Amino acid sequence: MISLTAHGICNVIGGKLVSGPFDRVASGGVCTDSRHLPPHAVFFALGGEKFDGNLFAPEASRTAAAAVVSRVEEGMDPSCAVILVEDTLKALQKLAAWWRSELPLTVIGLTGSNGKTSTKDLTASILSQGLRTIATQGNLNNHIGVPLSILRAAPSDEAAVWEMGMNHSGELAPLCEMTRPKIGIITSIGTSHMEYLGSRENIAREKCTLARCLPEDGFMIFPADCDYADMIRQSTRAACIDCGIGAGTVRAENPVSTEKGTRFTLSIPDFCREEVELPVHGRHMVTNALLAAAAGWVAGLAKEQIASGLTQARLTNGRL
Repeated sequence: MISLTAHGICNVIGGKLVSGPFDRVASGGVCTDSRHLPPHAVFFALGGEKFDGNLFAPEASRTAAAAVVSRVEEGMDPSCAVILVEDTLKALQKLAAWWRSELPLTVIGLTGSNGKTSTKDLTASILSQGLRTIATQGNLNNHIGVPLSILRAAPSDEAAVWEMGMNHSGELAPLCEMTRPKIGIITSIGTSHMEYLGSRENIAREKCTLARCLPEDGFMIFPADCDYADMIRQSTRAACIDCGIGAGTVRAENPVSTEKGTRFTLSIPDFCREEVELPVHGRHMVTNALLAAAAGWVAGLAKEQIASGLTQARLTNGRL
């Protein structure tokens, strides 16, 4: 969790301290909801179509160590450092990008039309078998949720699994710039958001933003039966790993539905043939599990840890 003085926050986000102590330390994390503000946190007064976070800043200032606002309201607590910026959302994103640059994390970035949250849960379960792992809470995967997820990370964390969503063209690029993943997963390329992007091919191009952002020593993971597998491969410098039931580099063999879920053999060439008991049903969930297993493999987890992580996985409520 981030800990900075008000002066330090100003330097990172380009803000101006207009009241309160410059040496006030904000050590309680970052929050955008004045109703659930932890003590000593930084409150960001975000705005929207139906609300103005600046109006809640006076209330927040009674608990927060610092408040980042785009307009100063009357009634601010004098013990709270009030930082004025032109755009509070951009300030939040700047702070997150800076904090990510300070953390030596192995980051797995996920996107896709379907299966993001389930695959995120499965991947985090695997990585946590051997690494101190942080992951997106619920489905906080947009331009606000991603920076909040980054700012939850602690210097002691070793891996992060961050989900990234999009509705319009160009939305993934700033999320990738903030998270700086080494491992990317595209879960699927479907027809959601067709009304904004016009065609499935345009959706695929936007999803491939993740592939384009990966470093040369990174890994791009995707389903073997993806219609746009060639586009993904051509979009990245990273090593490509395809996954599928009976197909791909990372594959599931002999999947069988059981009373509790699905049993299959996880097969990765020159690495493992491991029996896995996945605690959920459905072929699509097997594919999600393979994407997660591939991430665990390239992140350095042992075959036993990968199998254990899949068996012990607990998925976010409502993700079936």
